[in-house]
Amino acid sequence: MRNVFFALVALVLTPSLALAGGGSKSNATVNVKLNGSLQTGQVVGVIVDPPSTLDPSTATQAQFTAAGGKFLTGASANETVSFKNLKAGAHTIVFFAATNDGATTNVGTLATRTVTVSKGQTLTYTVSADEADAVTVTP
Repeated sequence: MRNVFFALVALVLTPSLALAGGGSKSNATVNVKLNGSLQTGQVVGVIVDPPSTLDPSTATQAQFTAAGGKFLTGASANETVSFKNLKAGAHTIVFFAATNDGATTNVGTLATRTVTVSKGQTLTYTVSADEADAVTVTP
């Protein structure tokens, strides 16, 4: 009787297990890769869909990261940050470079990209910053 029970359980669960595994990616990803090196004390900040109440040029580091922002610090070659599980549709990506000399922080001009992503899509951007905190984003 016990063997019949296990056989029935296996028969019932087999289609569910087949449906649960694998499949296509349901959400999109944006990768941002640092091209080159940064100046001493310089970082590149990136955020996807910043809240309207957040101004990246005046936000503190804690406010920026709490809103989902990430920093490229230049700590390693080809450093990359990823924003995963983005829903299909339109998104705004904001980039900026900032330098802290120990006393003050200079934030360069913000660069913005508006993109539309599809399910499973991965977009990759490359960023660099110059000594005046101007950020260049490609593509």
